[in-house]
Amino acid sequence: MITPDRYDHIQRDRERGKRPIRILNNFLRKYHVRCRWAGVPEGDSHALRKTAITNWLEAKLPLHEVRKMAGHSSIETTVKYYAKVDRAAIDRARAASVRYSTRSPHAG
Repeated sequence: MITPDRYDHIQRDRERGKRPIRILNNFLRKYHVRCRWAGVPEGDSHALRKTAITNWLEAKLPLHEVRKMAGHSSIETTVKYYAKVDRAAIDRARAASVRYSTRSPHAG
């Protein structure tokens, strides 16, 4: 777990163009050890990042804040790789369209 002060320091470094490689290496080292302890395949550690970013978006955090927390320089990156439309959203949009299309044109 990264403390709030450490997180702020990392974000300031990112804004200055520095990349927190040492932190990533420390995380990956601990991640691999814990996977071995648990007896589970290590898989793709990037999946953890994708899960976190997806959860932030599903929790309705503003896209510009998610972009910044993810460390993306462009909001397009966040949208392209993480902001997917899920099946439930498609179903809600379809239901709203049906409700709208079946309303009387004179209804308020």
